[in-house]
Amino acid sequence: MRPELAILVSTVLWGTIWIPVRQLNTAGWDQGLAFTISCGVAVAAMLPQLVWQKRWSQISDARMWVLGLIFGFGTALYLEAIVRGDVARGVLLFCLMPVWSAILGRIFNGDPITHRRVIGIVLGLSGLAVIFYDGSGIPLPSGAADFMALTSGMIWAIAFSYSEKSKAFRTTFGQVFSSLVLLGPVLFLLSLIPGNRDSLAVSEFSSGQTWLIALALIWLLPAITLTLFGAGRLQPSQVSIFLMIEVAVALVSAAVLLNEPFGLRETIGATLIIGASFAEFVGVRRH
Repeated sequence: MRPELAILVSTVLWGTIWIPVRQLNTAGWDQGLAFTISCGVAVAAMLPQLVWQKRWSQISDARMWVLGLIFGFGTALYLEAIVRGDVARGVLLFCLMPVWSAILGRIFNGDPITHRRVIGIVLGLSGLAVIFYDGSGIPLPSGAADFMALTSGMIWAIAFSYSEKSKAFRTTFGQVFSSLVLLGPVLFLLSLIPGNRDSLAVSEFSSGQTWLIALALIWLLPAITLTLFGAGRLQPSQVSIFLMIEVAVALVSAAVLLNEPFGLRETIGATLIIGASFAEFVGVRRH
């Protein structure tokens, strides 16, 4: 699969991950706990490949675990930010990632900031502004959840830059395994931090069990696999621009499944975001 297509497919999963999370929340599961257990299920699903196909060498490189820690920590911060705070603000602050990616890619990897790249970033951020702007001014981070969301985008940008720079260990299996192994514990620890979130729900483990497994095997495992596969083969800012399309996916899926509003503002914003990804996709195809 082409790396840019892998990232675009991953946006469908990231943009609809609210579906199992919503179902688990309805069943009484705390979202942080659900994500933590789902990471364990995803790791368990990878163990047969690790043992029977003897992939031990793919997880033995220390750089793999550095990447796993960076990406896993960034993912955990983002998911915890969505649980603790306003989803729209969290997504908007997280999606500033293309700016950080372009800067880091230029500094550490020498990636050019082309006119097409600037156009893509401007289109994408404009689309986000159209969708989320509520007339109250620039949504500067003001609480723990906001800072988690903003920091998570920065950390993902660091992870993508590190992945591109360390192409010598381009083994997606090892990257995904290390990320999931570290993501679960980090998520659990973050969920223990006092703040604006519901306390851990006491649920019967049979309640929502199917959705817990689905979150692990249909959403988390494929989404992280596709994202890291593409991140190791594209420039960080390219990955970040493509990932912005998850916002459009989330809006459309929520409108279809929940009858949430999808009017002129959402249409214009989604079109701008898709235009940003299309501009970047055309640029990739020319190389």
